[in-house]
Amino acid sequence: LEFRRVLFRSICDLFDNVITWKPGVSFDAIHFEGGSDIHPSLYNVKNTHSFVSDGLSNRDIIERAAINEAIEQKALIIGSCRGAQLACAFAGGKLVQDVTDHANGPHKVTTKDGKTILTTSVHHQQMYPWEIEHDLLAWSANPLSDHYLGDEIDPTKVILEPEACYFPTINALAFQWHPEWACSSGEIEFTIDQIKQRLSHGDRKSTRLN
Repeated sequence: LEFRRVLFRSICDLFDNVITWKPGVSFDAIHFEGGSDIHPSLYNVKNTHSFVSDGLSNRDIIERAAINEAIEQKALIIGSCRGAQLACAFAGGKLVQDVTDHANGPHKVTTKDGKTILTTSVHHQQMYPWEIEHDLLAWSANPLSDHYLGDEIDPTKVILEPEACYFPTINALAFQWHPEWACSSGEIEFTIDQIKQRLSHGDRKSTRLN
């Protein structure tokens, strides 16, 4: 519980104002939270293993509008779990629609700077950034899944299981974990440090949380 308070305060302290996103308002950053699968049509493939209905959900429609506004305004996009997958999709990537052993509790992650941190893990889908521009920031310390399933997915390209990425074409930070669950101090510190780095060259007037 204390970790959660620390994380919330640390992120909020980066901005002058924190409010709920509404259409048509300018903003510096936006956070997309975790949740259910995004519809595969958002990344232009067929549904093979996603738990979705035939059409877009109401949340898909709202978040599509929000992330398109963020891209247009060149705001920093911050995504966790589903939000990370949404960012990958709108950067032009795809999702692995089913993986195994990523919903069994915390696991170790290796960061780009060589550290090992413990992160939350509650997802059955995974970012597939291998065919688009991206900066791989963290990955599973040891591969966990025994398969990588989905339309237009090449399993041989999944050399590492991505846990955090930056997508420069849309200015998006994507964390596959749930930082709000505060699994470890290392998870919090890494998340905050990455956000600070991306904000370092811009104004920090407000962030809008969907």
